[in-house]
Amino acid sequence: MAVNRVLIVTPEKFDALLRFVPELNDQIRLLIFDEGHIVDPNHRGVRFELLVQRSLKRFRERGCPFIFISAVLPNAAQFSEWITGTPANLIESKWRPSRLLLGRLNWYGRRVEVVYTHNDQEAFEQRCFIRRFIEVRECRGVAGLGRRRLPFPSSAREALAAAALLFAQDGVTLVFAPQPSQANAAAKDLEDALDCLFHLHANEGAQFSLPIPGRKSPIWARCRRVIEEEMGDKSEFLKYFERGFVVHHSRLPRRVRLAVEDVVREGAVRIIVATTTLAQGVNLPIKTVLVRGLYHSHNEMVSPLTFWNICGRAGRAMKENEGQILFFRDLTAEAKVRNRHERAITLLTTTLQSTIVVSALRLALRMIADRWRSSHASVDIPALCVKLAENDISWAIEADREHLAGWLNILDGHLLALTEEFELSADSPDRLQEILAGSLLFIQLRDTPDRTLTIDAAVRVLHSRVRYVYSQIPDRTTRSRMYKLGMTLSSCRAVDRHRKVLNEVFSSAQDWDSWQDHQRLDLLESLAFFLLEIPDIRPNSPTPPETALILRHWLTGATVVDMVDDSAVRAFSSEPVRLRFLLRTFVVTDCRGD
Repeated sequence: MAVNRVLIVTPEKFDALLRFVPELNDQIRLLIFDEGHIVDPNHRGVRFELLVQRSLKRFRERGCPFIFISAVLPNAAQFSEWITGTPANLIESKWRPSRLLLGRLNWYGRRVEVVYTHNDQEAFEQRCFIRRFIEVRECRGVAGLGRRRLPFPSSAREALAAAALLFAQDGVTLVFAPQPSQANAAAKDLEDALDCLFHLHANEGAQFSLPIPGRKSPIWARCRRVIEEEMGDKSEFLKYFERGFVVHHSRLPRRVRLAVEDVVREGAVRIIVATTTLAQGVNLPIKTVLVRGLYHSHNEMVSPLTFWNICGRAGRAMKENEGQILFFRDLTAEAKVRNRHERAITLLTTTLQSTIVVSALRLALRMIADRWRSSHASVDIPALCVKLAENDISWAIEADREHLAGWLNILDGHLLALTEEFELSADSPDRLQEILAGSLLFIQLRDTPDRTLTIDAAVRVLHSRVRYVYSQIPDRTTRSRMYKLGMTLSSCRAVDRHRKVLNEVFSSAQDWDSWQDHQRLDLLESLAFFLLEIPDIRPNSPTPPETALILRHWLTGATVVDMVDDSAVRAFSSEPVRLRFLLRTFVVTDCRGD
């Protein structure tokens, strides 16, 4: 019988396998963690960091080797010490399979100029530019352009679209926009620019079109079919696809994103408009990256690590011998807007090596300690630990309590895992200190001491939550059962409270084969709505009244495009994409870029 020798999984799937398939532990002989820099200051970053630490403790004792990979990890020596026990096991290389040029794409109001500034991260000693990369063209009186009087391009958005279409004549081009709404706007700009350039060239007796190398390929046909099924045959997205360019961001159905990746990977289209969803794990043959913006929101800038990971998509091996990253700049904008944008560009292009990937666990614990210090400046950390062991956060200001409770809930779930995997004790923090020895948390607290959060304070805070876990789940059998759920502590307790009812439901399903369809639908619907009451799954906003009807349509095999034919469903929405987002509540999807 064939046996799988290689497992390729997300961190979340790997964690689930360790919990549900304990016999797998004895079969693992090598662990490779890719995209290691995702130790981000967010819930997923803490989960990943603690998963790695648990894996190190579990597999290192049996001599299992570890490989930790990242294309952008400035403080790699600390990670080497964490993963292997010594910085000496670090292997670094700055080699690239192709040359990477960085520069600016400047819009002056009458022309677009390309200025190259860097070869990778080394600045050019001389000015290198294409002064008149694009010049405006008169549109007045051109057939097909209606009453347009303004030249083309006449705005920064039109200039960027025109540049993308020109670069696409020579190779695959990525237009990067940090927000999905910006990506959608950029796609509309491309459509309008295509129309304008088509008529301008036709007026001169020439032709202009966007190359579509794979229009007749099977992968093109499959992508088109997926878009129709998921978004409808009248969607803007399908129209863009048929014009030769695609969009990729977290608000699109997962099937559509994967199909888009396939057509770009095969070189079937020349332009992709995307957000940071392409920052991890997506290997595409892109030659040019045009950076439309650098801010997720007014104050939140794209991180240097995320940005440089996106830059790594330019000039892929065996596809291109040169890649280029061009920051679009509107030099007709107000001075304060131009200066802010230039500062952001400078920050991204000059600070990668000085950017430190900080332990997400350290940041979470520091946040808790800082909240305590802000209201109890003269009271020591042990007093905080007493409060945390009792799950008392009334000392925090009201505006912070929900945020604080969320982080504690995440930590509790992983501390529950430690109690199961390493027999963590509620009586003494010594075992916890032993488990965390050599962790990224301890290494960074040693290398860059923190007055508020010392190693001892970090252990005390975490152990206070271990005591809380034991106080809530004193029975070991119950803790083991909750551990296998792999959820936060609050969600585990919510499931366990309904354990008897759930057992009765699943027991009744033994007669599934003899049931009529409506009985099966009733059971699945009741389970679905039970899931929506679990804190980890519960949507942020109430589900609409039409949810049950939409769910039943889906369970009987109807596509979102079919569903909008039902007038009752249209009371919620006539847009297939909105139905798809509602259904995503019931479907387990991956976390990449969402």
